[in-house]
Amino acid sequence: MPLERFCQNHQLHYSCLNPLELHLQSESLRRVKTDRKDAHRIAHSVVQHHYRLTTPWTRQYKRLR
Repeated sequence: MPLERFCQNHQLHYSCLNPLELHLQSESLRRVKTDRKDAHRIAHSVVQHHYRLTTPWTRQYKRLR
């Protein structure tokens, strides 16, 4: 959430990845993704699969949430 908020505040484009979907598309990832190798594999997966960008919620929806 802090990284997502940072991207929104600085108007950067980002994608929120579903961990299960990411795992299914690249079988070389481990269950816990905390290693440098895992970060490198995630970056390769993003380049290969072209995930869609996340659109931020509207202000009204955030307030309701």
